[in-house]
Amino acid sequence: MMTAAASDIVAAVPLALARTAAQLGLKIQYRDLPVETVAVSIAQAWHPRFENDAGHRWLRQAVRKALTVPV
Repeated sequence: MMTAAASDIVAAVPLALARTAAQLGLKIQYRDLPVETVAVSIAQAWHPRFENDAGHRWLRQAVRKALTVPV
């Protein structure tokens, strides 16, 4: 996003990422894609021994938050 803001490149990125970058003050413009795209399902999996590990739990929550699209 920093490269896009400092140049004239075009990049396809998730809308939430583009919105956040613009809200943080990056000088970018974003538009809807001119084509239909399919939804992508993302899942997390981990070994059962990490179920109660505090650091691993934090990482899972951080990944979920980063990949959740706000409505």
